[in-house]
Amino acid sequence: MRQFITTAILFLTIICTYGQHPAVSQPGYNPTVPRLFSMQHKAISHTFKQIKPNIQDFDQKLSKEEINIYVVYEMDSTLGRNSMSDRELFNPPRKLMDIYLIYEYTFRIYCQSKDLINENIPEINLSTGGFVDDIRIVNYFVDRKGKLKEKRIRKSAISADLNNGVLSVMLDKDQLTDNSFTEINIQIKSRDFKKIIPSISNKSFFDKSLTLSYPAIFNYEIPTSNEFNLVSNSISTFELLHFRRDPGPGNGNIDKVIVDSKIYEWKLNQENQLNIEFDLWELNIPPLSDIGIGLTDIVKD
Repeated sequence: MRQFITTAILFLTIICTYGQHPAVSQPGYNPTVPRLFSMQHKAISHTFKQIKPNIQDFDQKLSKEEINIYVVYEMDSTLGRNSMSDRELFNPPRKLMDIYLIYEYTFRIYCQSKDLINENIPEINLSTGGFVDDIRIVNYFVDRKGKLKEKRIRKSAISADLNNGVLSVMLDKDQLTDNSFTEINIQIKSRDFKKIIPSISNKSFFDKSLTLSYPAIFNYEIPTSNEFNLVSNSISTFELLHFRRDPGPGNGNIDKVIVDSKIYEWKLNQENQLNIEFDLWELNIPPLSDIGIGLTDIVKD
C-alpha cells in the first residue's frame, strides 16, 4: 500500500511539474527529463537474497558474516528540485543519472547470553570514503512453544559511531533475547570505484562469504590466489540508458542498453588474508553511448 501511495504521488508530481507545462508547445522543448521521471529506471548489478534462520540453525549455532558489494544505477536525485528546473525542459543537464557502490554487511550472530552481543559485532572500516546509508537489525528466537519468532529492533535501540573512518555499532541488549540470533544489516554507500576494499572481520567464529558484482562497463582485477575459494562465477544483465539529446528525429528518446553484469562469490576461510582489494583498471562505456553520467563523474581524481 505504501509503495502504491508513493508511486501515485510521484506520478501526480510529474504531471503537475511537466505534463501541462507551457514549455511543451515551445520551440526547442526536449522531453528527456519528463520521460526519465516516468521511467523511474533503476539497475542493480546483483540482488543478494538473505535466507532467514530456521529451527535447525539453533542446533548448529553457526554465526555468519556475509558481505555483498554491488552497483546501483538510477536517476540523479537533483533533477527537478532546483528553482531553474524549467531549463531542464530545453537543455537536459549533463548529469542525468547517478551510479554508486553499496557495501552490504550482514552479521548473523548467535549469543547464548544477550549480554555478549556488542562485543561480537565487528567494526567496519570505511576505507573507500563511503557513508552509512542504512542499518537494520532483527532478533530471531524460539519461543516456549518451539516456534521461530522474529523481532525488528527499533532505531532508537541502535547506536552507531564513526571514528577515524571506523564504524562501530552497539545495541540496547535489553531489546534482545537469550539463546537467539541477532542479524545486523549495514549498508554503506560509496562513489569510489577506483578500488573496492571490503572490510572483513578478524573474528574467527564467523562462517564468512563475499559476493562482488558489477556491470561490465567496469573491469576489475580479480584475485586468483588459492587462498580465496571462488564458489561461483556467473553473468547476469544490467540495463543502462542511452539518451538522445540532439535536436531532430528522436529528440528526447531514451533507449535501453543491455550489458553484462559479472558476479563473483567467495567462501572465506579463517586463514585468508583480511585485506583483499579489487583495483579498477579499465572503463568500457558502450561506444557512442550517452549513459547520463560522464567518466569524470564515475571515476574522480
